Amino acid sequence: MRGDGRREYYGRGPEEVRRRMEEAPTRRGGLFAGNRSLLIIFIDVMVILIIYGIYITFLAGPTSTRTIDGYSFSFSASRLDSTALVTLRITARDDASAEDPIVTVRFRDVAGGDAGSDAGGDGAADEDGATVKDVLPQGDGQERVFRRRIAVGEGQELIKVDVDALGESFTLEASVGD
Repeated sequence: MRGDGRREYYGRGPEEVRRRMEEAPTRRGGLFAGNRSLLIIFIDVMVILIIYGIYITFLAGPTSTRTIDGYSFSFSASRLDSTALVTLRITARDDASAEDPIVTVRFRDVAGGDAGSDAGGDGAADEDGATVKDVLPQGDGQERVFRRRIAVGEGQELIKVDVDALGESFTLEASVGD
């Protein structure tokens, strides 16, 4: 009991509050200081991004398709003895638009004599048959197909084709299937 007749329960007087304020630890600053679950979520996201980066870099297969401005470029290959039959298929979608409709396709390591094009247009090939220039398909669902027979080595499992179209240059890859 206090001198004025009041009772104090659980140390709630002004002196106790003042003492607790003086003893209270100062709060650390920072984004994750007061929110431990936010730190755990941040660490989880970082681990997922690292795993995704490893997958894309080392475990994902070759890039065999690409879509640009409504055109889909798809590349595939299949082994035939010491050669591979490679196919590049360009398909126009309904939103396809091209200011420059010329496409240049360069097949790597083309075997002489067997090169031929199944393209819908009059494609012009250079002397060794490795580079083809043609026009992109214009309508919805139309497509151009380029096929070549390429000499492959015994240990070669990856075939590449270089494409210049729509102001971009890119390489598509396909693994040779048995």
